[in-house]
Amino acid sequence: MTALLTFQDVAKSFTLHLRGGVVLPVVGGVSLSVAPGECVVLGGPSGAGKSSLLKMAYGNYRCDAGAILVRDGDAVVDVVRADPRRMLALRARVIAYVSQFLRVIPRVSTLDVVEAAGREGGLSEDAARARAKDLLARLNLPERLWSLPPATFSGGEQQRVNIARGLIADRPLLLLDEPTASLDASNRAVVAALVREKLAAGAGVLGIFHDSEMRDAVATRIVDVTRFAQARAA
Repeated sequence: MTALLTFQDVAKSFTLHLRGGVVLPVVGGVSLSVAPGECVVLGGPSGAGKSSLLKMAYGNYRCDAGAILVRDGDAVVDVVRADPRRMLALRARVIAYVSQFLRVIPRVSTLDVVEAAGREGGLSEDAARARAKDLLARLNLPERLWSLPPATFSGGEQQRVNIARGLIADRPLLLLDEPTASLDASNRAVVAALVREKLAAGAGVLGIFHDSEMRDAVATRIVDVTRFAQARAA
């Protein structure tokens, strides 16, 4: 089965310009893949490079070496070398990214925020509206809040909007960076069920979950990122 996402000998470091240009290696020699229906969870302590790997796959961080291959239909795109227009197309059709923080246009209603994400992902206006309502209801966000902008919500409520935005469209590759960190147990269970539904439909997931119950509920495989940290000590 052709992988949805493949890291080939990927390396990443940061240059600390305010510290005289000191180079801080993060990871090196990262090689892993995510297949359809698979949830690969990145394990390891904070600072090991887990979030950096997700951000490189999404094109937010520069990759120092190697290749990050994403399947887009019959084509395979190397994110490391893709131009900005190609990356925008991948994000629209192929890659969904859910972080711990919601970033949206102020004063836009919650329902419109989620619906817009669905339309950007290829859903019709009616389908996006219906799916947005369904997701917000399943994530236990009261209907009386749907007309309000998410900036007025608590952190947990904002994160549920963030999750709805990330999961509304049928993108085949999901990058999940601690999406349930601010949620209570009942809402974590809802998110776990939503992720399992995506996996059953053939999506692939690369995720970070520090909550052990959430990790156990969705992971098909755990990769310890510390195995790629040899370059840190070089």
